[in-house]
Amino acid sequence: RRQVGGAADVRYILLTHSHFDHMLYLDDWQRATGAEVLVGTSDRDKLADPVANVYAMFLGTHGGYTGESTPVSDGDIFSLGGQNFAVLALPGHTSGSVGYRFGDALFCGDLVFAGGNVGRCDLPSGDSAALRQSVRRLLGLPPDTCLYPGHGPATTVGELCRDFGLSKE
Repeated sequence: RRQVGGAADVRYILLTHSHFDHMLYLDDWQRATGAEVLVGTSDRDKLADPVANVYAMFLGTHGGYTGESTPVSDGDIFSLGGQNFAVLALPGHTSGSVGYRFGDALFCGDLVFAGGNVGRCDLPSGDSAALRQSVRRLLGLPPDTCLYPGHGPATTVGELCRDFGLSKE
């Protein structure tokens, strides 16, 4: 770890899944910060595989990340700035998709999006049944849990429940 342009020390780079658009320039970021790269156990091997990480499909290149990474699993706890954050397994978009929960906030990757949309599961290692289970798990969180998707604006569990036409007491 080192200081980057006077900014606070970067300890972790949190990957919610292994798709190219979530790890563009990861080698550069990791090298510049010395941060530990965290990724779901089932997605770790996909980081360097241009078919599995869909670099080849979308960019026509053979990109990927070949540096060090730390596999994470459901329930893992990490400490950052005197506070803890937890890993939640949220498979479906990819087999190793995870979320990172900081108190009442969850970085959920491409599982769900504001407005009631869900991530696609037709790419390598996607699974529609697993995606449905992960969405159910997410909707079981308190309604005021703030969700930060991998794309677009933030939402809450309560807003998603309303978007899906579900009651969230």
